[in-house]
Amino acid sequence: MPKTTLQPWENKIVGYGSAPVSQIKANVHNWRKHPQQQMGPLSGVLHEVGIVQNIVINRRTSSQWGEPERNKETLVDGHARVALALQKGQESLPATYVDLTPGEEAEILALLDPLAALAESDKSILNALLQDVQSGDAAIQQMLEGLAVQQRLIPPPAMSAGNRLQQSGEQSFHEGDDAGNDTGHSMLPPAMSNIHMVQLFLTEETYPDFKEAVGRLGESYGCETMTETVTECVRRACEELA
Repeated sequence: MPKTTLQPWENKIVGYGSAPVSQIKANVHNWRKHPQQQMGPLSGVLHEVGIVQNIVINRRTSSQWGEPERNKETLVDGHARVALALQKGQESLPATYVDLTPGEEAEILALLDPLAALAESDKSILNALLQDVQSGDAAIQQMLEGLAVQQRLIPPPAMSAGNRLQQSGEQSFHEGDDAGNDTGHSMLPPAMSNIHMVQLFLTEETYPDFKEAVGRLGESYGCETMTETVTECVRRACEELA
């Protein structure tokens, strides 16, 4: 059987460089909006880690571009990073330069993010990965908690008085809100709060035993909520060590 000759992918990348932030032209066809629940964690990552990905700029040299758009370098990917760079006074961003026709640019704008969103998750790998993330940024912590809830690694947080730990030691989550059920919760937006969040990444296997143990301790301590019970447990443990 003759070998099939594979058609190599065309490389649209034409260069790399450092783009002055003040001169980057936003794409009027960018349909992605960037709310605070995205910009907050993104700002935190850029502050804590730094830049790890180039923005993408189209040089638009094709004759298919009419005037005045031809040869007008325009952003294709990275609008949120550029917006933050302008806010924070960053002078430049590393850029990948491509050369796309109008049709190709439209295709990339329409499909780049949705294609990435189609990826599925491996919960065991994600659970281990989340436990390795160490961030002091409140917006990042809130986003990680939302991701863990979305992927059903932890149950949704108590949002009302009905979600309190009862004297019997049982936590009354709303019907269907257990860790093993798909509750439809999405990422939680960051909120201004004076509450310090401590994350416990519990899997579908470990959560039932944890809930039962905390319930029994809560009944013994006379605590009404899971937070009060865990705090009291830590306090008593520290007294025993002293």
